[in-house]
Amino acid sequence: MNTSVKVSAINVYHPSKVRGNDYFIGKYPEIKNTERMLASFGRNKRYIAESINENVLTMSIKAAKPIIQDENIDIILFASTTLECISPIHAIRLHKELNIKHSCVCIDMNSNCLGMITIFEQAFMMLKSKAAYRKALIISADLFSRFTNPNDLMPEALMGDAAVAMVLEKVEDNSGAGLIDSIYFTDSQFVDTIVFPRHGVSHCTNMQTEKLYWNNFTGIQSLGFAIEGIKYQLEKHHLKLQDIRCFFFSQLSKVNIEKIKKGLNISWSNIEYIGDEYGYTGGNSPFVAYAHRLKKGLLHDGDFIIFWSLGAGYQTSVLLWKV
Repeated sequence: MNTSVKVSAINVYHPSKVRGNDYFIGKYPEIKNTERMLASFGRNKRYIAESINENVLTMSIKAAKPIIQDENIDIILFASTTLECISPIHAIRLHKELNIKHSCVCIDMNSNCLGMITIFEQAFMMLKSKAAYRKALIISADLFSRFTNPNDLMPEALMGDAAVAMVLEKVEDNSGAGLIDSIYFTDSQFVDTIVFPRHGVSHCTNMQTEKLYWNNFTGIQSLGFAIEGIKYQLEKHHLKLQDIRCFFFSQLSKVNIEKIKKGLNISWSNIEYIGDEYGYTGGNSPFVAYAHRLKKGLLHDGDFIIFWSLGAGYQTSVLLWKV
């Protein structure tokens, strides 16, 4: 009997404060095309953590607790750009809060907005690499609203805060569920376009006043790879576009998704878009979309799905998964 890896549980947590487009239209009266700009990015509302007591760690705990049934988690992987602390790592703090068993490996990883795709793949590889590993908890959370410049419409108006927790479980069957393949592309000439802290930790005097530096990076540079990378994966694994049940893309910009849609000649019915409700939640945004698709009952065992996202600097990835 072979082993497969399946997503056995997923949960999304978002703060209670909802901020609509009217807030930004009123805040920036000098910008005449704010409404049109937000519409082009596909924004309507976003959830914001207003309380100083809420952070990526508290959001992650709230996302994870409802799906942890017992202590038997072998791996905890955590990803975030807006870390609450550097030491000890968040994965260990989550281990304590969730009462996970001692025989568990805890790892924090940071590939910015590519974070959850990265730990999704790494969790699969770790589960397959060792017979004793049976379950992995992966969590990605970001709280960008606290670190965007309150005097700049972009990227403040793009962002929302959220945490996503998933349990991946290794099972004995011949379904072949899990990671089929992934492909990455890195173009580091954009390394200075999105920077936090702006001048590095050694030159930062107060993290509470540090703001994310974002120099007009829209992600459009990555769309050619997204299209060709998806085509490459399909050809390599003898699949057609019609074989893909759903595409889960970075929710940074609806314009970007529209360009990929046209480049592949696929329908919106095969794309899960949630950026109008959640805003852009960073590395977990494709998985917020995945959770929404699951709630609709539109994914089934044996389905092929594709994830695509990109991270600052930049790097980008296409990941092919079998449900």
